[in-house]
Amino acid sequence: MKVLLINGSPRANGNTARALKEVADTLAAEGIETETVWIGKKPVRGCVACGQCRAKGNDRCVFDDDVANSIIERLESADGIVIGSPTYYGQPNGAFLAVWQRVCFAGGAHVKTKPAAAVAVCRRGGSTAAYQCLNMPFEMLNCPVVAVLERRVRARRGRVRTRHRGNADDAHARPQHGVAPQEPQARRRHPPLRRRALAAHALHTIRQLKEIGSFGNSFIKDDFSKGDVGF
Repeated sequence: MKVLLINGSPRANGNTARALKEVADTLAAEGIETETVWIGKKPVRGCVACGQCRAKGNDRCVFDDDVANSIIERLESADGIVIGSPTYYGQPNGAFLAVWQRVCFAGGAHVKTKPAAAVAVCRRGGSTAAYQCLNMPFEMLNCPVVAVLERRVRARRGRVRTRHRGNADDAHARPQHGVAPQEPQARRRHPPLRRRALAAHALHTIRQLKEIGSFGNSFIKDDFSKGDVGF
């Protein structure tokens, strides 16, 4: 079994790469081969709905000047897929989306029905929306989504507030009714990115990959090569 990991971050060694490495290390420990592809920093193209990939029937995008066709080629020999992206304004990296949409449209035959997972990395909010966006192509291509790989990275580490004001009702209304004000509580520290947490997610992913990896071919396969299909 071989799993292809795609780093959709403009940073080659950022938090997305770190998260994917945890997955790759856990896969390797389970005896599963992995390959990681980085989309790079060079300009990429978006789909222009030219339809040439369908007309030629070669499972390749007509634009061959970025990483899209290289990813499709690697997907041909992959049994599972893990994609990762940072979260920008509640969305995955735009460059990665441009590439991934072309990959799924031109080379969707090499994506559909394969076990897949996504990694959404962010500093604050927006990872849930980004994660959903990353998983939508998998769901539309009948891929079993094997695990939730979502992780928040907190840049400010070590800052802990020991007191908080609490609700207005606790601070003002309680004494009026003869109830003691709520005692101030220590706020929980947001933990930094932890190897154990990501490894646990990755191990869960692998166990599901093993369980349903051989089951993927029994999914109903839609023939996207017929009819008028547009994104």
